Amino acid sequence: MVARATARDPADRYADALQLGAELDAIAAELALPEFRVPAPRNSAQHRSAALYHSQIQQEQVGGHTRQTTRKLTREMPADADPVDYQAVSGQFAGIELSEFALARQHAQRMVLVWLAIVLAVTGLVAAAAWTIGSNLNGLL
Repeated sequence: MVARATARDPADRYADALQLGAELDAIAAELALPEFRVPAPRNSAQHRSAALYHSQIQQEQVGGHTRQTTRKLTREMPADADPVDYQAVSGQFAGIELSEFALARQHAQRMVLVWLAIVLAVTGLVAAAAWTIGSNLNGLL
């Protein structure tokens, strides 16, 4: 089955997924394999992050206070209005604290500066050596 599915000549391969699925079903029936479905991972970083996000949303929704509307119209902003449009839901991404990302970014910026200084120093040394050899070439020959 694998040899046919991966054949070099397109005419030798399965025409479509239905034909491949029918062949798989025939093999499973011939071997009397039980019905089996691969379970989804339960402890992946994506699952933990999504569960944390949804639990925080539910906590915010439960604690909210509904305002009672009145017939009086006011032109002022309510005192409890939040001036910030965006607030981070969580201090984590995929189980990693966001502060760790900031530290890693600062470290990367420092390393770029260190490597830039090393490259400039080596370039300067090569230039100085070439200039010295070039200016004293008559004495060396």
